[in-house]
Amino acid sequence: MARMNPDQQIKAILFDADGVIQTTHPPFLEKLAAIPLDGDSSVEEFVREVAALERSALTGAGDFAASLGELLQLHQSPMNTNNALNLLNLVNVDHGILSAIAEIRRRGVLCCLATNQQRHRAKYMSKTLGYHRLLDVEFYSCHLGIAKPDEAYFERVLDNLGLDANQVLFLDDHQVNVDAAQAVGLSASVFVISPGADNLSALRELLSQYGIEVGRTSPR
Repeated sequence: MARMNPDQQIKAILFDADGVIQTTHPPFLEKLAAIPLDGDSSVEEFVREVAALERSALTGAGDFAASLGELLQLHQSPMNTNNALNLLNLVNVDHGILSAIAEIRRRGVLCCLATNQQRHRAKYMSKTLGYHRLLDVEFYSCHLGIAKPDEAYFERVLDNLGLDANQVLFLDDHQVNVDAAQAVGLSASVFVISPGADNLSALRELLSQYGIEVGRTSPR
């Protein structure tokens, strides 16, 4: 784990979404497997096709919703596109993590979302879940035109923030993304939430290693 040097001050924190402030329950692949298909269709093939569609849409290419609708028709599924999208969008938000983010923002540290998403899910997260209000800036891969773990993703985020890399902390549930952020010069750590765990205490402990105290009275 890269820790903050004494002469550095973290001015912004980038939070990944899935696995860091929200969990998909059931997991994405299980949701796909639950979508009813024509009896002759292979569930495994359908899962692979949808996963491939979403991967290709993470940088903003194509229309994931339209492509999913075409795939449902191809497999003669009785589920319509909107219901399938609603199923795939369902997440459990960790409100303890969001309360910590609110406190960090009050202390003057920017809190940003840094996540790989296709456009339909990005809109759902921003508007329906309200992340556009709960965070200072949202960096969705589909809007930036590039996805993690490409180092250029983090370079574009830094350009947007107007901050030096050593002023930014990145938290993600995948080591490969953390490695890419560190290669650009960001402080970065793996952080993973799970249902039933004391995720808030884990976040507090991690942030304290970077000089950010959560849940303690601010000095007067």
